[in-house]
Amino acid sequence: MSNVLLVTADSIRADYCGFLNGPDTTPFLSDFANRSVVYQNAIAPGPRTPSSVPISMTGERFRTAGNNSNQDRLERIADHIARFNTLPEMLSRDGYTTAAVTANPWTTGVTGFDAVFDEFIEIGTGHGDAPEHTSTAGKLANFIKQWRQKTDWFAQWPAFYDQIIELVDKLPEPWFIWVFLLDTHSPYVVPREDRTESNIMTMYYSAIRYNLEVMRRTGSPDIPPHLDTYLQESYRDTIRSVDRFLESIVGDLPTDTSLVFHSDHGEAFDDNGTYGHQEELYTENVHVPLLAYNGIYQENIAEPTSIQSVPEMVCDLASETFSPKQYSREYVYSSTEFGDQRSVRTKSHAAIAQNDEVQVLNREDNTEIEIAVNNDAWELFQSQIEGEFRADEERERIVLAAKNGNF
Repeated sequence: MSNVLLVTADSIRADYCGFLNGPDTTPFLSDFANRSVVYQNAIAPGPRTPSSVPISMTGERFRTAGNNSNQDRLERIADHIARFNTLPEMLSRDGYTTAAVTANPWTTGVTGFDAVFDEFIEIGTGHGDAPEHTSTAGKLANFIKQWRQKTDWFAQWPAFYDQIIELVDKLPEPWFIWVFLLDTHSPYVVPREDRTESNIMTMYYSAIRYNLEVMRRTGSPDIPPHLDTYLQESYRDTIRSVDRFLESIVGDLPTDTSLVFHSDHGEAFDDNGTYGHQEELYTENVHVPLLAYNGIYQENIAEPTSIQSVPEMVCDLASETFSPKQYSREYVYSSTEFGDQRSVRTKSHAAIAQNDEVQVLNREDNTEIEIAVNNDAWELFQSQIEGEFRADEERERIVLAAKNGNF
């Protein structure tokens, strides 16, 4: 059995990665890809961490019932992790020692992730344990504290890299380690070593302006061109930082270690009128990097592959039954957190449904294709999406009935 490292990086869109024909942001991964299996059309099951990571950690869809509050969201994530078999639990039954190092506040002890790993390291306070600050001064003081300690939204991998290596050195083999990096999440603060396009002035200026213009408002922000430029420069540099992390960790791992790298969702920069990761299912929101390495296979897979398949992929790498093409499908699916939008993607097209409207896009150039609601494409879309999400709806009905006492 092989040791397995799973690296999840927050908010990386595929077309900003050099090894996926994007800008020169991933020099190490671009070389490493020549020894790995690259899934060129990897699709996240949701456009934000709460609608993606619970699925990629269990292989099961996340129920869409609930309300749009952080507390309810935390409870639903915890419920999902408790109800389904998680990846570390699957591997633990096969004799693996499991550990996690996570900087993402949705994947902490508050949401039950600590209970499914043998060792669990939480970087920062997490949503549920974070102190409440109502005054502007209090919020500013808390952000400064996070920045100085390199935790929470300012977490950077060099600050906790030694803790990861300590796990690698001390855990009994075979082991499974999950690392969840937050470096590529806004506010895009980059270590000095990785500032290729940004500098300290443009980086912090864009971080502050972004927080004011995007994070504190709803709707489409009015971002001036120079701020958009600075944001994208800093964002690309955060991807360079994650690339440097992967170069470092691969060099420090035992030679028989398998590795999976992916992102939980993408990121928008005025694509379709949004910034960050809003509740949208356009390409920039859900097309993400996915790479698997076991020292045997080198292949580029063009067929759609859902991040929902990560547990199956990791378990197969662990048991040495990994077969590169078996995780791809003719159709893959995504949904926003409450099911307001749902999408089906093929190798060439994407269909996004919201209410009674369906938008069909050519994936090559993102141009919209008009279809009549009674033609073959529409009927195919309806049958595919209804078949995929019917189980979700039935599960929600049962859960709600049980909670209401009428099951």
